[in-house]
Amino acid sequence: MRFLAPVAFVDVRDVAQVAVQALIDSAAHDGKAYTLTGPEAVTFDFAAKLLSEALGREIAYEPASVLGYSRHLRGRGMPLMQIVVQTILHAGLRLGQAETVDETLAALLGRPGRTLREYVRDHVDRWSATPRS
Repeated sequence: MRFLAPVAFVDVRDVAQVAVQALIDSAAHDGKAYTLTGPEAVTFDFAAKLLSEALGREIAYEPASVLGYSRHLRGRGMPLMQIVVQTILHAGLRLGQAETVDETLAALLGRPGRTLREYVRDHVDRWSATPRS
């Protein structure tokens, strides 16, 4: 089964900026909870395409089953509870639970959030090294 549900990826720099605002003006944010998403929802296949374009080499998204994902995390030596939580989040992504774009981030920042394309462009050096085996 292909993972087709898009995800509204949010740039950690935007999240950090909101956190700074909340710390600086805590009274304005007291008792509030925010849903922060990126400005667009994209598929993992599209994310692989963006990386391919930026790196000049083919990057392919290979979806994992829920069980396969759990096994992968276990193979990396993660603690059982972290595996359970990440697997639940993984299943939610597959079901489309992260595809809704919310305007809260843009409202808090006074500008649109950064797109995944911008994130890849700004951090292309992180993936430019020789691939790990």
